[in-house]
Amino acid sequence: MRTSVRNIKLLCVLASNQGLAHIQSEYPDLEIWTAGVDQDLTPEGFINPGLGDAGDRLFSTVRD
Repeated sequence: MRTSVRNIKLLCVLASNQGLAHIQSEYPDLEIWTAGVDQDLTPEGFINPGLGDAGDRLFSTVRD
């Protein structure tokens, strides 16, 4: 589906440097607002130190 939307903004609470670099390379005109940037990702791709398992708890996907 094609659209004529031109002014898209991304608002996030927390991001990683690697994630921001990837999004900016894919969407160079995207305006990004983030409250915090953590430096590292874990080997599984989670932001480190991040927010713990907040998303898992929110969506009831907590893993043991």
